[in-house]
Amino acid sequence: MVELELTLRVPKTASPMLYIGHSGGRHIGFIDVESGEIFAEEGVFLTASHKGSKWQITAQYLLEDHLLFVGTADRDHNPKHSGSGRLQFTLMELSVSDVLPKGSRPALTVVDVGAAGGIEPAWSRFVNDVHFILIEPGPEAAKRLQSETARIPHCTIVEKGLAGRDGVRRLNLTKAPVCSSLLEPDSEVLKRFAIAPIFEVVEQLDVSCFRYDSLLAEGLPAPDYIKLDTQGTELEILTGFGELLWGCAGIVLEAHLYPIYKDQALLGDVVAFLDRYDLALREARPCRTFDDELLEVDCVFTRRLSHSTDSVMRAKVEFVEEALSLQRFSVGANIAREFSQAGSGAG
Repeated sequence: MVELELTLRVPKTASPMLYIGHSGGRHIGFIDVESGEIFAEEGVFLTASHKGSKWQITAQYLLEDHLLFVGTADRDHNPKHSGSGRLQFTLMELSVSDVLPKGSRPALTVVDVGAAGGIEPAWSRFVNDVHFILIEPGPEAAKRLQSETARIPHCTIVEKGLAGRDGVRRLNLTKAPVCSSLLEPDSEVLKRFAIAPIFEVVEQLDVSCFRYDSLLAEGLPAPDYIKLDTQGTELEILTGFGELLWGCAGIVLEAHLYPIYKDQALLGDVVAFLDRYDLALREARPCRTFDDELLEVDCVFTRRLSHSTDSVMRAKVEFVEEALSLQRFSVGANIAREFSQAGSGAG
C-alpha cells in the first residue's frame, strides 16, 4: 500500500478532468475540477480539495506499477494523450510513500482460490489487517504472484490445486486461460453464445489437488473469508473446507444459472449448501458476458448474525461488509412495524 500526495495549480484553461493512473491502463482516479466530484477506482481511497486554483490530492492504493501518469481526461473518463495548446496544470509537489495503517479491525485470513488475477481490489486498502493465502496451481501465474505481492506484509502463495478430495485430476486448459477448469466445457450450452470459442479446450494436464482441510497440517490457517473463481468447481472445493466453513465470516464466488461445464453445480445448489453452515446470500451481481442472457453471477455470502453472541465473528462480518461495501436493509422490519401499528390502531 502506498500513499500518493499531489499539489497542483489548475488554471481556468484546463480540461474538466484531472487524471491519475499507471501504465497498462491501471486507473487510480479522476477529479472533476469544476464540480469537485471524485471518481476513484475500486480499491483506491482518493481525496481532493482546493483553495482557488491550488489542489491537494491524496490517494492510497496497492502499488502494481512504478510508472505514474498525472494528466487530464474528458468527461467520459478517457485520458488525453494529445496536447490542446492550453496550459492544463502546474505540478508543484509530488510524493509517494509506503503506508500501512493499522486500524481497530480484527485480523482476517483471506483464502483466494484461483488467484491468478491477484489480490481482490476490495482488500487492497486493508493489507496490514489481512493475511492473504493465494492458491494458484499454475507455475507461471504463481511466480508472477510472488513478484506482485512482494510488498504485502502477510501473503502466502500456495502452488496447488483445490478440490473436494485429495488426488490427481485432469485440468482442461482452454483457449482463454481464465476459462480453464477441472470440468469439461459444455459445448451444447455454450454454442448459443458469442463467447463460446474461448472455451475451446487446447490442452489437458494432470494436476495434484487437495482438500483445503488437508493442507492445515502444512501450516495453512483456517479461513475467515474465501474467494472462489474456479470455473464450475466452486461447490466441490467448498466441500473440501469441511467444518472450517463454520469459522467463515464471508464467501465470494462465481456461480451459474445454467451449466456451462459438464456436471457443474448451479447457484441453487451452492445457496442450499452454504445455508447449512448459516451463510446467507447477500448479493448476486450479474456478469454480462453471455450476450443478453443472465447466466453468470458474482455472489456474496456472509454469516448470519441475527442470533449470534460471538463478538469476534460479528467484528469479522462487519469487516467483510466494509471491504465489500455491503449494505444492510430493514425494509421487511419497517413493513412489519407499520402493519403492527395499523392493526393496533384498528383495535
